[in-house]
Amino acid sequence: MTDTFLQQGLSELHPTLAQCRVEFSLSGTANQVFKARVGEQLLAVRMMSVVRDAATPRKAEHEVWLTLQHRDLAPELFHWDSNHQFCIAKWIDSAGVPLANELIQLLVKLHTSPIPASCPKIDLLMGSKLYLDELALPIKPFIDHFQRLLNALALSQLSHSLCHNDLVAGNIIKDGSQLWLIDFEYSGINHPYFDLCSSWNSFINADESLNAFAQRYLVAIGEEFNDTEQAALAAAHELSLWVGLLWALAKQPSWQEDYRKPLSEIDNSVTQQLLHSLMQLAIL
Repeated sequence: MTDTFLQQGLSELHPTLAQCRVEFSLSGTANQVFKARVGEQLLAVRMMSVVRDAATPRKAEHEVWLTLQHRDLAPELFHWDSNHQFCIAKWIDSAGVPLANELIQLLVKLHTSPIPASCPKIDLLMGSKLYLDELALPIKPFIDHFQRLLNALALSQLSHSLCHNDLVAGNIIKDGSQLWLIDFEYSGINHPYFDLCSSWNSFINADESLNAFAQRYLVAIGEEFNDTEQAALAAAHELSLWVGLLWALAKQPSWQEDYRKPLSEIDNSVTQQLLHSLMQLAIL
């Protein structure tokens, strides 16, 4: 099946499939990506799973990619299958780790991008419920705590915007001085602090505090980092870690420590009680 899709997709760009050579492949929880060479051109051929929980519809994902391509934030997209089963884009090799100021520039440009018409508003509670249900965990204590965090976040002066919502290390490519975003399957309308927190957690946390990173972001967009914003940021940080942990437990258990450890360092009795309950249930 994969070979059929690969040939079908490449044939629309390059009729002579004999010239195509797959150099590399990797698999995620919902996609498989091939690095393919056709002559001097490197292509990313992405096979896309139909079954995905709590993810953005593929049509919206496609529109987000095109929007960000026009903003020079996403690699050039050559082809998107009408059945949303595969796509072909320019392959860009990553070289180096993004610097804090580069990430801030990227986030500002992303969060001021136009929002595609089909782009969904992210429902964090609904997504969390899906993972909790899949893990057969008691829903109410987690959702009650998550709602309190959302209430704190709602006091932020920042408006919701187009967000990536999955800014882990593998989804930001550094190409010289240019940063590229890939993998938009969780993109949608959300509070910008979620992207801020996930990018900080993936790249910056050993070099600069989250508050300092956020303050620089707010200065860049002309806003003030006050006590209310600091509380909203802390809420977004914890909520992003919980969503990441539940996703990892349900889909990619080997990643759970990336989220469990920073959650264990949060000085909040409810947070620690919920983590303890996961340990008692032998989930962690």
